[in-house]
Amino acid sequence: MQDASIRTVLGLDFKEMGNRNITEAGKLALNPEDSQRPIFLLHLGTKANILFDSGIRTIGELSERMLSDGHSLARLSGIGEATIQLTRRRLAAVDKAQRADGFVDWDDFAVKAGLVLTPSSAVGSGAAFLSALPEVYEHIKETRGNELSRRVLSDRLLVGDRRSSTMEEIGDQSASPVTRERVRQLQRGLQKELSNALLDDTYGANPLHFRTSFVEYWKLIRRELVKGAANTSLKFIGLGLAELLSVKYGDLEPHMPFIALVIFSDRSRQTILWEIFGDQA
Repeated sequence: MQDASIRTVLGLDFKEMGNRNITEAGKLALNPEDSQRPIFLLHLGTKANILFDSGIRTIGELSERMLSDGHSLARLSGIGEATIQLTRRRLAAVDKAQRADGFVDWDDFAVKAGLVLTPSSAVGSGAAFLSALPEVYEHIKETRGNELSRRVLSDRLLVGDRRSSTMEEIGDQSASPVTRERVRQLQRGLQKELSNALLDDTYGANPLHFRTSFVEYWKLIRRELVKGAANTSLKFIGLGLAELLSVKYGDLEPHMPFIALVIFSDRSRQTILWEIFGDQA
């Protein structure tokens, strides 16, 4: 494929790039690790599910498809020109975020893609991880345009060791009252969305992108917490986690409910979820 054709399909500024990240096969020269990352890391929204189901599951596969026959994506049901243009912009941001060693700086990708990167500073210790959480909580809420979602986050998921509102109260006090079941569904969806992003690099349409060093601490916590027994209490888990992070349990304790909700989003620790919420989670 000629350079002009590649430029047309992907929309990259080749004069600026000097063709340095395009292989002779006509695709981004990603290192194997980044090439195998899931397409959900690109913040393509629900359309990523369509691409995934069609067999385009990694960033490497997506870049190859876009550079070889990008317009063929439009033949997929549910994929239109807006999605193709967004994909072009995301892949261009990936290219521009590649370091000299060939690896992608995913924090830089978020900035170049116009996403909201949180926390604002890199995390290099357990104490820094805890210090970053309040800022992250605010960013999570700020990137929600829906009042009901913000209320569920503020009163159910992003608070300390006591829930400040029941699901019934949130539903009844909404500008347009909704049922307890609707609040429960929304809560489960938000919980799963945060867990997917923090633990599995899986993002939807929300513009919030978690800093790589912050995510690495979440993955460390998951490796340790999943070893715990099914009936272990939240405090017992927190004491072990405080030791792992080299922080005081008193500093960690207010954040334990949120940490547990993210790690156990698959409901594998029902006793812990009941301990957090008191009502049905």
